[in-house]
Amino acid sequence: MLATLGKVALVVCTLGLATQAQAQTAVTQRSQIVGAQTFTWLGHSGTNPFTAALGPVQMTVGATTLDSWYSPCKVGSCWDGGFSAGDDLLHGIGSLTYTFGFSQAITGFATQAWLNALTASPTITVTSFLGVNQTGVFNFTTGGGVNANDNSAAVIGVLDLGGFDRVEISGRSEFAMNQVSYSTSTVPEPSSIALFAVGLAGLGYAARRRSPRA
Repeated sequence: MLATLGKVALVVCTLGLATQAQAQTAVTQRSQIVGAQTFTWLGHSGTNPFTAALGPVQMTVGATTLDSWYSPCKVGSCWDGGFSAGDDLLHGIGSLTYTFGFSQAITGFATQAWLNALTASPTITVTSFLGVNQTGVFNFTTGGGVNANDNSAAVIGVLDLGGFDRVEISGRSEFAMNQVSYSTSTVPEPSSIALFAVGLAGLGYAARRRSPRA
């Protein structure tokens, strides 16, 4: 009994360490974010920065090194290319960084992004943080230029089961993003899994001591 439970504990601990080691993942499809919720830019204040309530989570959005800040901006009226007709966008001009801060740790973040025809590079960088610590950084080729409103803009984002509370999205020239998908789903921390495994081993040891000897 004790030997069996010990093996179970070892497997559980190993799985916990593997989960932690592979926590940061680039998001290229919204379906990667399990239990995702959605925030659209329609009707937000338009100030820089601004704060919005996402259920129990507060999200603060700001931009730096910005020439212009347009919001809301609807595809088909002030922007064409990359998105679906009617999408509401967050849209800026200039070499800029958007910062998304969250009042509690989240585990997934994604949006679609598209650059205009004048950009020097169709690359956007997504960086995640937990407190002051950087937890992940990914570069995405989003596509750009004047194009049909065919929903071809790349999905960009990060999945981190360990949690993060800030996302920075950086690019050059003019680019836009549509609705944000996010998740607050959590998984047990490796330390919690290890404690659980130790508890199982202890129960096994106690059961063995109580068992009558043959």
